[in-house]
Amino acid sequence: MDGPAHGAHLVLLQIGRTRVALAQRAVRSLESASDTDFTDPAGAALGTIAAAGARWPVFALDDELAPLNVVPRHRRICALLAAEGGSFGLLCDEAQVLPRAGRSTYPLPPAMRRAGSPVDGVVTLGSGVALLASVRALARITGADNWFATEHVVESA
Repeated sequence: MDGPAHGAHLVLLQIGRTRVALAQRAVRSLESASDTDFTDPAGAALGTIAAAGARWPVFALDDELAPLNVVPRHRRICALLAAEGGSFGLLCDEAQVLPRAGRSTYPLPPAMRRAGSPVDGVVTLGSGVALLASVRALARITGADNWFATEHVVESA
């Protein structure tokens, strides 16, 4: 698992009813979703956001972590995630940085893994759990990896 199994903190993203945990090192920044430009989307991206001196693609997922082709109105935060080809934004309802200490992680057994799913396992959160995911897998299911691999060039902001 290349999710938040190691490190001092993790970032918990609330996507509808689903909580997704990522390693803090995978999250470049948390931006306001209102800073996203949805006027000229390219490819599977819903829009772009200016951050770190460039414009990055922005994507959204539903409660089951399937890509959306419309912008959910209730998503207030854009988590800028560090992927191999660059960064990309993922719209979420809420984001929270949590200490990693004292939380147990459990990988999904092979029989529970779905092809194409970004879920690697679960992490305990008090009386509940969050899904462990990797940015690599999120880039694949959102289409960010294809966005970087095609003619889309990151523009200076």
